Amino acid sequence: MIKKRKAYRVYDDNELCEKKGWDFIHSIWVTDNFECRNMDMRDAFKNSEYISGRIVDDSIKDSLIFTFFDSVQYGVNKDKIIEIPYETLLECCCEEIGIVYCAESNKTSE
Repeated sequence: MIKKRKAYRVYDDNELCEKKGWDFIHSIWVTDNFECRNMDMRDAFKNSEYISGRIVDDSIKDSLIFTFFDSVQYGVNKDKIIEIPYETLLECCCEEIGIVYCAESNKTSE
């Protein structure tokens, strides 16, 4: 059975700068490991997926979505994770796209 659903393409870093004027975003990441809030950036990246420029759906809405400010570029004392609420991600950092897919039918052949 052919079905449709909404999905979203997350803007990459260049698009965020061009479309939103946001040159402070350093890529967008997602994880289901909420301990990443307390990890250094290297460990957080090892436990996360890079989603800038990728397609996502609503299955990530209860995940930790973040970018970060690093101490070298942003003058903070240590690297800082900046959480991005799912609704904000959709509103500010994505474009909606449609996905067409084939779902297996529950019918059995006789």
